[in-house]
Parts: sequence; C-alpha cells; structure tokens
Amino acid sequence: PKSMASELGQRLPVALAAVTECATAVVSEAARLQAQLPGLSVPADLQDEVRALVRTLDREGEGAAGVLLELRLATESGALNAAEVVRVLTEIEARMMNELAELADLSGRFERAAEADERVESAFVLVIETAGLLLQRFQAAQEATQALRDAMVRGHSRVTP
Repeated sequence: PKSMASELGQRLPVALAAVTECATAVVSEAARLQAQLPGLSVPADLQDEVRALVRTLDREGEGAAGVLLELRLATESGALNAAEVVRVLTEIEARMMNELAELADLSGRFERAAEADERVESAFVLVIETAGLLLQRFQAAQEATQALRDAMVRGHSRVTP
C-alpha cells in the first residue's frame, strides 16, 4: 500500500540519521577521552584498558560511519530495500552495544577507584559522562531502527522506499 511505502520512506532516513549520529558521537567522544584522560589521574591498572577501549571506540565509530554513508547512498539510489537497511543497522547497533557495555564496565571500575582515591574522581566523571551521552545516542538510534522495523513489518518488508 502507498501509505506503508510512504511510512517506510519517512522512517528510513530518520533511522539512518540516528545511527549515523550515534556513530559520530562515538568518534567524537573517543577523541575527547583521548585528549582529556592523559591529564587526569588514571589508576595504573586501568591505563592500558582505557587506551585500548578508546582505540576500539574510534575504530568502531569510524567503521560504522563509513558503512552508514555507503548504506545511505545505496538506499537513495534504490539499490537497497528497507529489510536490507534494517539488517545492517541492527548489526552496527549490536557492535556499538558491545562497546558501550565495555565502557559501562570500565566506568564501574573507575567509580571503585575514585572511591579509594579521590584524585581519580575527575577521570571517573569524564568516563561516566561519556558513557551517559553515548547511551542516550544509542537509545535514540535503537528507537529509530525499531520504528523502521515496525513500519517494514506493517508493510511486509519488500516495499522499496
């Protein structure tokens, strides 16, 4: 039906934009952590892990942004349908969820370190703020993808927007 196709046509760019915004936030927050953490007191046992996680966040965010650009171009040219887009967005979100889970775990360890040594408090605040911001972006991306998925199910998936 025409209304289903138009709903898909409306939801598709919204989902792409929300996931892209999330990927962009991951990259910018990784850069912020990389820039600000070296000047803060970070426990020795967390330093290597923080550096590794920042590199992973940056790599995942950049990778997702590249895939999303290709996805948007393929969708705009009519080469992909909504089902294919949802599949790719879901894969990207699953990868981001893994990184956010690691960031949440790391913030818990920073919290314990800050309780033991108040000099770690600034680093803990930076990590927890980053985790909170990225979680908000991630939830918005998931909601937009779910709305696209719901519209697709209502439209029986093979309608090309």
